[in-house]
Formats: sequence, structure tokens, C-alpha cells
Amino acid sequence: EFSMADDEGVSRKEEADRSGGAPDLADESKGDAESKASVEEADKADIAVHLVKKDVTKAIESKNQGNEHFKTREFDLALEKYAQAIELCPESEPEKLAAIHCNSAAVHCKTKNWDKVIESCTAALKWNPDYVKAYLRRSMAYENQDKPVEAYEDIKKADQLAPNTSIIKAKAAKLGPIAQERQEKMKDEMLGKLKDLGNMFLGNFGMSMDNFKAQKDPNTGQYNISYQP
Repeated sequence: EFSMADDEGVSRKEEADRSGGAPDLADESKGDAESKASVEEADKADIAVHLVKKDVTKAIESKNQGNEHFKTREFDLALEKYAQAIELCPESEPEKLAAIHCNSAAVHCKTKNWDKVIESCTAALKWNPDYVKAYLRRSMAYENQDKPVEAYEDIKKADQLAPNTSIIKAKAAKLGPIAQERQEKMKDEMLGKLKDLGNMFLGNFGMSMDNFKAQKDPNTGQYNISYQP
């Protein structure tokens, strides 16, 4: 005969047998260890992807391959090769890095992705602040985004760096008046907003901005403000 305690023990054993046995703590620990090892291996692989060994020869090779794709209008492939070249090119080669970024900008010019043109040219100018071609391409991008002021600033810089280039001078001559007109318009809009704000404040005192007159000093270009009740 079995005691109540024995009945409970047998019952627990039967339940364990039906459920496939009690969990093995050793197996759980093994599973956790394997999972942790898998995560660590994945992390190492991810780090390895980003740790590209710098090699200027391979960078130039990738850049040249990008140029070939550019010539055949395979723009996506060209960008891939230029990106690869940038990864491979050491920072001790700033002019080469600038040239590769500017080549990427040339691709974006073809696809009319003006934001990317600006981004690539700005990166090029980080490595070579006197890179005329980068200023020219960024100026073109700004012009296509209807930003004549920014476009003119870049073309002026290009003209300073290459003063004997007739094409650049012609472009600067064209953009100059457009940029000036836009600046005047922006100034008028800003002054209009300031006037509205001033009237809102001065109205509490029975005055308006019309009581104040601004006169420009022709010698200094500064404005003198006078109050006229």
C-alpha cells in the first residue's frame, strides 16, 4: 500500500512523464550560452563590415570603375563604386577624397538629385576648400532649387579661385542681379514682418511704426532711425 505522500509522488512522476519530463536546467544554460555566442559572432561580423582597411590603390581602382559606369550611364553602379572608393581612401589623401565626392555629385547632377549634389559637394569642400568644380556643381544645384543667393555665393568663390575662366565670369554676371533682387525681396519681407510686430506692440501706446523713419547713410550704408509724431 502507498501512503498519501507516495500517491502524490507517483502522480507528479506521471505528469512529468506525460509532459516529456521536467525541464533540464543544464540544457537551458547551454541554450543561453549558444544564444549569447551567436549574438557576439553577429556583433563581430557587423564590426568587421565597418572596419575597411584603407588602401589608396584600391580606392583609385574603385573610382576608375565608377567613372566607367558613369560613361555608360549606369549611375547606380557608379555611385556604388564611388562609395566604395570613399571607404577605401585614407584620410591622408584629402584631394583624392574630394575628387571622389565630387564625382558622386556629378552622378547626382545627371539624375537631378539636387540635395545629394549639395551634400556631395559640401563633403568634397571639407577635404579641399579650394575645389573649383565642387563650387560650380553646388552652385548649379542651388540654382535649380531656386536659391540664387546661395548659388551666387558659390559662383563668386569659384571666380575668385579661377579668375580667368570666362564661363564662370559669365555665370557670375548672370546670377549677381538675380541674387541681389532676391536679397532685396527677402529684406522687404523681413522688414514687413518686423513692422507688423512693432505695430502690435506700439499700438498699446497709441503709436505705430509709421512714426519712425529710417534714413540710410550713403557713406556707411547704415540706417538712422528718427521719431516723427
